[in-house]
Amino acid sequence: AVVSTQSTGEPESRIVEATVGDTCSECTLITGMVITALSEESTRKEVTMVVEAVCEVLPGPVAKACETTVEEYLNMLLDYIATMKPKDLCNLFGMCSFRCI
Repeated sequence: AVVSTQSTGEPESRIVEATVGDTCSECTLITGMVITALSEESTRKEVTMVVEAVCEVLPGPVAKACETTVEEYLNMLLDYIATMKPKDLCNLFGMCSFRCI
Protein backbone atom coordinates (compact mmCIF):
# COMPACT_ATOMS: atom_id res chain seq x y z
CA ALA A 1 0.00 0.00 0.00
CA VAL A 2 1.15 3.52 -0.73
CA VAL A 3 0.20 6.13 1.87
CA SER A 4 0.64 9.85 1.36
CA THR A 5 -0.50 12.82 3.41
CA GLN A 6 -2.59 15.60 1.99
CA SER A 7 -2.02 19.23 2.89
CA THR A 8 -4.53 18.75 5.74
CA GLY A 9 -2.28 16.14 7.33
CA GLU A 10 -4.89 13.40 6.87
CA PRO A 11 -3.52 10.21 5.33
CA GLU A 12 -4.69 9.34 1.83
CA SER A 13 -4.33 5.65 1.01
CA ARG A 14 -4.03 4.01 -2.37
CA ILE A 15 -3.41 0.32 -2.72
CA VAL A 16 -1.06 -0.40 -5.59
CA GLU A 17 -0.47 -3.92 -6.82
CA ALA A 18 2.76 -4.56 -8.69
CA THR A 19 2.95 -7.33 -11.24
CA VAL A 20 5.54 -10.07 -10.78
CA GLY A 21 8.91 -9.05 -12.22
CA ASP A 22 8.03 -5.35 -12.41
CA THR A 23 11.14 -3.24 -12.96
CA CYS A 24 9.59 0.22 -12.85
CA SER A 25 12.00 1.65 -10.26
CA GLU A 26 15.07 0.49 -12.14
CA CYS A 27 13.71 1.70 -15.48
CA THR A 28 12.74 5.08 -14.03
CA LEU A 29 16.21 5.54 -12.54
CA ILE A 30 18.02 4.58 -15.75
CA THR A 31 15.79 6.60 -18.08
CA GLY A 32 16.13 9.58 -15.75
CA MET A 33 19.90 9.43 -16.21
CA VAL A 34 19.51 9.04 -19.99
CA ILE A 35 17.12 11.99 -20.22
CA THR A 36 19.52 14.13 -18.19
CA ALA A 37 22.44 13.08 -20.39
CA LEU A 38 20.49 14.02 -23.54
CA SER A 39 20.57 17.65 -22.42
CA GLU A 40 24.33 17.61 -23.09
CA GLU A 41 25.42 18.24 -26.67
CA SER A 42 28.35 15.83 -26.33
CA THR A 43 25.96 12.99 -25.49
CA ARG A 44 23.71 13.83 -28.43
CA LYS A 45 26.72 13.81 -30.78
CA GLU A 46 27.84 10.46 -29.40
CA VAL A 47 24.37 8.94 -29.90
CA THR A 48 24.30 10.28 -33.46
CA MET A 49 27.73 8.78 -34.21
CA VAL A 50 26.66 5.38 -32.89
CA VAL A 51 23.43 5.35 -34.90
CA GLU A 52 25.29 6.50 -38.03
CA ALA A 53 27.78 3.64 -37.49
CA VAL A 54 24.88 1.20 -37.45
CA CYS A 55 23.68 2.62 -40.77
CA GLU A 56 27.12 2.10 -42.29
CA VAL A 57 27.05 -1.66 -41.75
CA LEU A 58 23.67 -2.12 -43.42
CA PRO A 59 23.60 -3.29 -47.05
CA GLY A 60 23.54 -0.75 -49.94
CA PRO A 61 20.19 0.99 -50.34
CA VAL A 62 19.16 0.20 -46.76
CA ALA A 63 22.24 2.06 -45.51
CA LYS A 64 21.34 5.14 -47.53
CA ALA A 65 17.74 5.05 -46.30
CA CYS A 66 19.01 4.68 -42.73
CA GLU A 67 21.33 7.68 -43.11
CA THR A 68 18.48 9.78 -44.51
CA THR A 69 16.20 8.79 -41.64
CA VAL A 70 18.90 9.61 -39.09
CA GLU A 71 19.49 13.03 -40.68
CA GLU A 72 15.78 13.83 -40.75
CA TYR A 73 14.48 12.35 -37.50
CA LEU A 74 17.16 11.55 -34.92
CA ASN A 75 17.39 15.04 -33.42
CA MET A 76 13.61 15.25 -33.28
CA LEU A 77 13.48 11.91 -31.47
CA LEU A 78 16.20 12.92 -29.01
CA ASP A 79 14.41 16.23 -28.35
CA TYR A 80 11.18 14.37 -27.66
CA ILE A 81 12.81 11.86 -25.31
CA ALA A 82 14.60 14.68 -23.47
CA THR A 83 11.25 16.31 -22.61
CA MET A 84 9.64 13.15 -21.26
CA LYS A 85 9.24 12.15 -17.64
CA PRO A 86 11.14 8.95 -16.84
CA LYS A 87 8.05 7.05 -15.68
CA ASP A 88 6.14 8.02 -18.84
CA LEU A 89 8.95 6.63 -20.98
CA CYS A 90 9.02 3.42 -18.91
CA ASN A 91 5.26 3.12 -19.33
CA LEU A 92 5.77 3.16 -23.11
CA PHE A 93 8.12 0.19 -22.73
CA GLY A 94 5.64 -1.59 -20.47
CA MET A 95 8.11 -1.49 -17.59
CA CYS A 96 5.82 0.36 -15.13
CA SER A 97 2.80 -1.89 -15.00
CA PHE A 98 1.16 -0.83 -11.75
CA ARG A 99 -2.55 -1.14 -11.29
CA CYS A 100 -4.48 0.96 -8.77
CA ILE A 101 -7.22 -0.90 -6.94
